[in-house]
Amino acid sequence: MANITQYQHEERMDKFRIYYNETIHPELLLLERRRKKLVLWMVVAVATIIGLAYLTYAAHIFALSLLIWMPAVVFGSIVAYKMQKFRDAFKPKIVDLILDFIDEGKKREEPAAVYKDMDAARRRLRYDYQKFIPIERFQQSGIFMEPPTYYKGEDYIEGSVGSAHFEMCELDVRKLSYVRPGEDTIFRGVFFYSNFHKIADGTVVIIPDDKRQFLMSTIKGMTKIGGMQYPIDEPEGFDEEFLVYTNIDFPIEKLLSPEVFQSILSYKLRTGKDIYVSLVRSEIYIAVSHSEDILEPNFFRSNARFQLVREFFEDLMLIIAIIEDFDLHY
Repeated sequence: MANITQYQHEERMDKFRIYYNETIHPELLLLERRRKKLVLWMVVAVATIIGLAYLTYAAHIFALSLLIWMPAVVFGSIVAYKMQKFRDAFKPKIVDLILDFIDEGKKREEPAAVYKDMDAARRRLRYDYQKFIPIERFQQSGIFMEPPTYYKGEDYIEGSVGSAHFEMCELDVRKLSYVRPGEDTIFRGVFFYSNFHKIADGTVVIIPDDKRQFLMSTIKGMTKIGGMQYPIDEPEGFDEEFLVYTNIDFPIEKLLSPEVFQSILSYKLRTGKDIYVSLVRSEIYIAVSHSEDILEPNFFRSNARFQLVREFFEDLMLIIAIIEDFDLHY
């Protein structure tokens, strides 16, 4: 199979749907059996706790109530542990299968002799459930300038596209609210970083136009270093959805191809998600917003749904397509 990113969106999704039906869906059905057993255990645990609560109330004997509740606490702890184990196993398993599909073309294009061991032959894309991109790198992007009071991440992926090495993860970044008790979200979603050879002496920031009021610190930061708003004529409609600021003294179309601008615009219009891009000298950062965790299993409804994995796959494809375009030019 050739590199999956070479296909148009519809054709790519058709190929992924076939892969989902043949490979991912059977695995999801196996996980569904585990989920249903967990739900049964959960129902038994709740019924047991309710029953013991009634017996404790009816007995009016303190010593007996302690004796009755100890097994319930142990049983409830076991159920909670099994639920956490299911959650911890679910996402890595599905992510690995998605990465296998994306990485298959790369592996087939390269001779087996270049691999020194079986692990290297298995994947150029690697996944770590608990690791995440550090806060210092997040702040270096120049996209989100507000200092966070809460920063947490997971689902770290690293690998290579062409000659470019990249890393990405899910992030939940917040700050103390100025107008109400609690915290406001700075960014929640997928955050991506890659470093190329020196691209340009300067910075380019692309942000959604409808987030202008929430990113005034970003705009002020760009103007402080000599940045100005830059119009993008092609594709049509890009300027209606995005603001572009740069302090580079030559056309940024030499940095990003029309295909990249079209990919960003099409993805925004198709999904409604907020997309942010910045170029800082040799570094590129991409952020794609999500309102909830990606590929998070649900315990009370079926997880064997194509939509569950499609969203994550599309995010990866957008990011990888942009990096391939950079790798082609740099």
